[in-house]
Amino acid sequence: MVTKLIDKLIFKASFILEESDKVLCFIQDNSSIKIPIQNIKYEKYVKKEDIYLIEKYIEDIDSYKEKKTIFLNELIHFLNDKKEDERFSELLQFFEEFQEKCNISFEYYLSNFSFNKIKIELDNSALEYSKNIRSVINESQSKLIAIPVAFILGCSQINYSVPISIKNAIVIISSFLFSYIISIFIKNQQSALDIIGDNIENYKDRYKKSKIRELERKELEKLPKLINQLYKKIEIELATQNKKLNFLQKCNWLISIILLCSILLAILVNYQSVLFKIIQYYFYNFVIP
Repeated sequence: MVTKLIDKLIFKASFILEESDKVLCFIQDNSSIKIPIQNIKYEKYVKKEDIYLIEKYIEDIDSYKEKKTIFLNELIHFLNDKKEDERFSELLQFFEEFQEKCNISFEYYLSNFSFNKIKIELDNSALEYSKNIRSVINESQSKLIAIPVAFILGCSQINYSVPISIKNAIVIISSFLFSYIISIFIKNQQSALDIIGDNIENYKDRYKKSKIRELERKELEKLPKLINQLYKKIEIELATQNKKLNFLQKCNWLISIILLCSILLAILVNYQSVLFKIIQYYFYNFVIP
């Protein structure tokens, strides 16, 4: 039976490396594996109760294309973390476990709820949410470039030699009005990101609930971990963009505050200069005879 299994795997291999022993190479989707077949007696690794399972596997792998694809995928995943020279012996020793994984994957395929399909669904939804986040940020970038421009323009228009003037007052009022308008826009962008965040959480909850009746308990326990892994980058990106908008909000108001403080400082310096001249005039004309 082991010989039949080897012959079947040789026939199904993508290609074979002819060395001192045969090395079977399997390539399936984006995965690949090498399985060396050594010139030793593998029968010692086979349990009597597994002979029927091996025979069944040999029959099933030829039943039709989809089953062959699923079974070869499971073969690659099952042996991928094993030592290369021990892969075939490990397969024989734990053939019952391997066969069970094949059957579970095939059952999911038949019911259209395989973990591969679930992963594709979640990948697509995560990609869609990522696009939504980027569209919000791209919309912000063209408008928020006005913040440093407004600061440079405000500084260039203020007349510090005559700090108390109508022109300076108009510049300061305009600056705070501009900050208020930009503040509203930033809040709208933050609200859009918050809505996306809420939609992500609602989608994750709905998706878990929708699979309660469709997946076995063992697989249901794995589903939250899979969802968290796929959405981790999206949630990090969402948090990062929120932090950036908060920083821009502070910079937006800081521009107007800096301009106002510069005017007040200029008034203070000018007032001290005038006051000093008055004191000096009074001192020389009235105190000193």
